Amino acid sequence: MKKIPITIGLIPFMFFSSCDSAVKEADMTEGKASIEIFEEIDNKLSELYDGTQFYTIPTDKESIVKGTGGTTLFVNPSDLENEGGYPITGSLTVELRELNSLGNLVLNNAPTTSNGNILITGGAYYIDITSDGSKVKLKEGKTMKAEFPKSLEANMSIFQGELDKNNQVNWIESSIALQQKKLEAPKKPIRKTKYVKKTTNELDAIFGYIDGTDATVNTEYEEVSKEVYDDYLEDLAAFEQAEKTYKSVELIKLGWINCDKFLNQSDLVTINLEIDKSKITKARFFAVFEDINSVMSTNYSSHIECGLSFNNVPLGKKIRLVGISSDQDSSLIFDETIVVQKGKPIAIEFVKVNDGDLKEILANL
Repeated sequence: MKKIPITIGLIPFMFFSSCDSAVKEADMTEGKASIEIFEEIDNKLSELYDGTQFYTIPTDKESIVKGTGGTTLFVNPSDLENEGGYPITGSLTVELRELNSLGNLVLNNAPTTSNGNILITGGAYYIDITSDGSKVKLKEGKTMKAEFPKSLEANMSIFQGELDKNNQVNWIESSIALQQKKLEAPKKPIRKTKYVKKTTNELDAIFGYIDGTDATVNTEYEEVSKEVYDDYLEDLAAFEQAEKTYKSVELIKLGWINCDKFLNQSDLVTINLEIDKSKITKARFFAVFEDINSVMSTNYSSHIECGLSFNNVPLGKKIRLVGISSDQDSSLIFDETIVVQKGKPIAIEFVKVNDGDLKEILANL
């Protein structure tokens, strides 16, 4: 993921589009709920995402789950219960998604926004645990320790994710700040010096006195043993791995987790999208920033009579606008890179795309 240092401190801004708000609040015609309208698109996105990891762990002891992207989870089965509040039985299955690219965020319908405020993300995660196919949760008052990969950004915090009425993730800020670990690198072993007295004659002693050396001593070294050096290499590898993650945090619930901070920029504009309603009945749109780890989203449905736009977009930013729709059995895509300007509408023209090409496009966001 692309990184850029950003300072924060001012009030974050809102970007909901009028259409997006309407889709959230209105009841759809023909009895369709908002989630159902976008179900076909969402199923395609879910189908194209192949990064979900599964781990089976026992229920009679604590386990450490290490994700392929660097996440570490410390799971204590005694802190878990099923959704009905009963003790768990059988083995546990941990589901982990590590969304370490903007494309993965799009595939998971997880724009980096908190109640309409743009976030800079250092990585998002989905954590779920089941027992014999049934979901489990943390018991009241219990937490789960976790370590997340470090970001180049400073001042990051934990955000918990909740699905909104559009079936997209909205991030809620917690009081948990991500902190750097205080680690000390292992010391490299060095060979030891030992002095062995050698036999000299009077002439050697005289020349040694003249040039300032002790001609009666011969310096030798005791080399580091292979066992000692192997132990050092093992400690060094553990140190380097530990350095890649933040200090562990205590999660109060499972589900969507994000390491974020609010973006601060005051010069904001609206991007209007012009779409042919006779051709397209529904679409999800994502604005993917090129120089910060942020994704905005808005949604279009022919059931809603309103303009389609991204509101309060930082002026001058280079973004990639991606729209995803469907036409019977085909996927449709709009893909265009723009520099955000004032008062310049974007004409939307979708083209058909096969699953392989769609997946490649989203993977390269």
